[in-house]
Amino acid sequence: MDPTRDTINNRTSPTNNRTGNMASPRSRTRAYDTEGSTLQYWIDQLQKLCTGPTDIEAIRQVTGTLRHTTQLFFDSRQRHLDGMPEEERDAAITEFNELIDKLKTVQRQAYDLLAAAGNPSSAEITQPPATKNNDPKTNSTRPIPKLPTF
Repeated sequence: MDPTRDTINNRTSPTNNRTGNMASPRSRTRAYDTEGSTLQYWIDQLQKLCTGPTDIEAIRQVTGTLRHTTQLFFDSRQRHLDGMPEEERDAAITEFNELIDKLKTVQRQAYDLLAAAGNPSSAEITQPPATKNNDPKTNSTRPIPKLPTF
């Protein structure tokens, strides 16, 4: 085989893992820590919104961002656990479960606030009755003119 024709695809690297990722264990840990910190930040933001004055639009935005961030965290968590020694996994899983419990609690609060805002109470619904419409252009009791007969 000609050594000049050797390609990247034919080379092997000690950093290759079974998922095809070229990331080293250190970079997987760094990504996991970054995603975890980001997730924690957005959980805290949503918790502040849920416990303070209600800003429904902000809650919707943070909930969407949190949904995306959670998925990124799940992906990095799995890569992190795959490269972790067995003896360290239990502690990492416990830490992860605590974070997810907090996430579920805050999301439940946010969904309750969003549901309450989406369904106004009957006292908030004030439509004038149709009989009080005094505009002659839209009054449904206007007489219909007779058509001429031939």
